[in-house]
Amino acid sequence: VGGKILLGFNRRASRKIVDLDRCLVLDRRLIALLEPLRKLLAGFLAQGAGLDIKATMTDGGIDLMFEGGAPPTLAQREILAAFARDQNLARLSLRDRSMDVLDVIAILRSAQVRFGAAAVDLPPGSFLQASPAAEAVLAGAVAQAVRGAGPVADLYAGCGTFSLPLSAQAEVLAVENDAALAAALQAAANRAGRRLRVERRDLDRRPLAAKELDRFGAVVFDPPRVGAKAQAAALAESKVPVVVGVSCAPQTFARDARL
Repeated sequence: VGGKILLGFNRRASRKIVDLDRCLVLDRRLIALLEPLRKLLAGFLAQGAGLDIKATMTDGGIDLMFEGGAPPTLAQREILAAFARDQNLARLSLRDRSMDVLDVIAILRSAQVRFGAAAVDLPPGSFLQASPAAEAVLAGAVAQAVRGAGPVADLYAGCGTFSLPLSAQAEVLAVENDAALAAALQAAANRAGRRLRVERRDLDRRPLAAKELDRFGAVVFDPPRVGAKAQAAALAESKVPVVVGVSCAPQTFARDARL
């Protein structure tokens, strides 16, 4: 905008970008990356152009991914690789949305995160909670709700935020549609020797039916913003005694809870 790089979050229910220089939620190391990112992007983005940035704080450093924008030239790739080294990133990747192709520019260290005692090698751009503190509160509440319930199903499991801690106390079936996330979660469970099995499945198109659910003592579901309408209907028909819902979208959660 006017030759200035706007770098921040979308205003609520809008495509307008709110420029960011501080945030009370983000890790300070992510905040420190904002100014170097502005300088980098000034040489990449044309006037009026934009892209999405995903930055995740991992045990090995920041995992950074750019989505959108024009494919980089060889010279730009060299600049990006140098940026990764200069900023001590764990990894820097590009994703071409039109072809759904991931291009890893630089890997300096493993991009791992821990859920309980188990470590997961994060696929680029993976979703996590906003902060470790928020994650700990949610994981603790979920664990308390299902304690002693027997076999647990974790639906929309992602990379194991709930599955891995729960697998320390119960047998767990983790259901996730994304292939990279499912593979990373299963590998982490295997390394940790956990009683956890991962099933790839699109729960919006093919939810677990009541008969499949009946064997579980508890079910946890943490869907994306669109909610879990079809799966909630199947849960309502099942005999599962404990159902725990986690949501970032009150409207779709209220709909699913009513079901």
